[in-house]
Amino acid sequence: MGNCFDLLDVRFTGYLKMLFPVFKESFGNPNVELPKNEKFFHRLDCAFLNWAIPVIEHEMGTKFDTIRGVFLEGEPSYPGAHFFDLSHIQIAVRRPSAIVGYFHPSRLDQAEDLGEK
Repeated sequence: MGNCFDLLDVRFTGYLKMLFPVFKESFGNPNVELPKNEKFFHRLDCAFLNWAIPVIEHEMGTKFDTIRGVFLEGEPSYPGAHFFDLSHIQIAVRRPSAIVGYFHPSRLDQAEDLGEK
């Protein structure tokens, strides 16, 4: 993933925690609402990351190729679980040259069905 801003790493989530109040202030007018996260639509997360990443890149003196985050969504897999049936990881590619290959999941499934790997 090249130089990844990894939201599973506390070093990076610490930056976000520190910067969020500044992001809120950057809206200027307290009557202007921040975007909201809704089921499957992470508008606040998107707006905040689009604002924060350049700030962090400037402070760190680096550019990030990708951003990786986890989204815990859906219903618990069983009572009391911290696993959810719609959870997933997303990777945002900020520099297309960071993509070195890809695969077609449907073709991979077919290969496994045939005993191939």
